[in-house]
Amino acid sequence: MHTKTRRSSARRIWLWALLATFTVACENANSPTETVVGDPSFITLHDGATDGVNPRFFFLPPLAPTREFIGVLDPDLSAQVYLGGALQGTAVLNGEHYQLDLTPLAVGNFVLSVQVGGTVVGSADVEVVGPRGRRGRGDFVVDRTVPVKFRIEEGALCDPPIEDEDLGTRECAAKSFDASEGGSLTTSTDGGLTIGLDIPGQGAAIPDFTVVVEECL
Repeated sequence: MHTKTRRSSARRIWLWALLATFTVACENANSPTETVVGDPSFITLHDGATDGVNPRFFFLPPLAPTREFIGVLDPDLSAQVYLGGALQGTAVLNGEHYQLDLTPLAVGNFVLSVQVGGTVVGSADVEVVGPRGRRGRGDFVVDRTVPVKFRIEEGALCDPPIEDEDLGTRECAAKSFDASEGGSLTTSTDGGLTIGLDIPGQGAAIPDFTVVVEECL
């Protein structure tokens, strides 16, 4: 009888372990992935929430954690995304952020940068891994598309960019123009003086350009 009891207990333990393993596997399979961000070993961010290189630029999930903002989105910019110095495309405005769906084509270490009018407003050191590498939502895997989302706020293109404590005290405006159409850009000084530019259409042969207008300090 003692032997049968041991065998019966062993069977119960084995069944319990099997059920526990199955339960954990199901929980992992159904766990949401939206909150997973880039693994620090695969990506190093340079933005307003990390090293403060530009306090008015922020990477967003899935490359970065969710952030809170006190500035105002600048919706009038042509933001181009580069990977390893090669242009990947121009991001589109999507609600309160800009976005470009990027598909790396080679394995290696690269600099991901966001530029407006030739000025780098934010960047990240990324490692692109092979198909058998890690597959978190914020990791870069060759031939797999990752949405690169970021937020550029008013004051990001000022010289220097506007710090949190200076919001509302420095006047600065930036806008990217379609060269064929032109347009206008205005801002106001502390004394109430309005300054700005009217730019006529230049023709399709001229590339789009970005203009920054700010009061001299």
